[in-house]
Amino acid sequence: MDKCKVIAVTNQKGGVGKTTTTVNLGVGLAQRGKKVLLVDTDPQGSLTVSLGVKNPDELDTTISDLMQVVVDNGNLSPRDNGILKDIEGVDLVPSNIGLSSFEVSLVNTMSREFVLRSYLGAVKRDYDYVLIDCMPSLGMLTINALAAADSVLIPCQANYLSTKGLKLLMVRFSTPRGGSSASATPTPPPSRRMWSICWIPFRPVPCCPTPNLWSCSTKRPVTGRSWRGC
Repeated sequence: MDKCKVIAVTNQKGGVGKTTTTVNLGVGLAQRGKKVLLVDTDPQGSLTVSLGVKNPDELDTTISDLMQVVVDNGNLSPRDNGILKDIEGVDLVPSNIGLSSFEVSLVNTMSREFVLRSYLGAVKRDYDYVLIDCMPSLGMLTINALAAADSVLIPCQANYLSTKGLKLLMVRFSTPRGGSSASATPTPPPSRRMWSICWIPFRPVPCCPTPNLWSCSTKRPVTGRSWRGC
């Protein structure tokens, strides 16, 4: 698709609903008739497992293999190689624990923060939306996701540690960092939209067997200069 939107779902804090947000947003967009690709960039493979892949470690091709092809200047042919098709209406680029060792190998790679962007540039033409589920850190894989994204979605919970992770991430974006591109965190261009999503627990209701239901409240777009908290 000519106007494919690439959205990175990230927060340095773990357990805030990044994978849950990615799955539900992706499936919701698919139900509205959009062509959606989900990309799992977490070595834990939570997104992959959430979409029904029981043994990610047994997959022949994952995101680490596809990014390695880019690093080796190989040919991504066919473009959909390694993409699991039509799972709950969405396509998936899966991940497994092998992504951890690949992240380490990126240290000595030229333009290492743009490897994922190069891969997505070859496949996103077939989609309306690409959603990237990031790992809970600001390591090289997350930097790759941020460099590839048009927009950033930051889930958080209504507690101190979660909003602290949000604040640290916003500081990263708002503070220019000197040095070479290899050491700098990609700073969003002026056109990049950043959203914070706050997950707030419902109060238990008597007829509900599971009180841990979650509600999603989407805030207005924020920037590093205007952000005042969640």
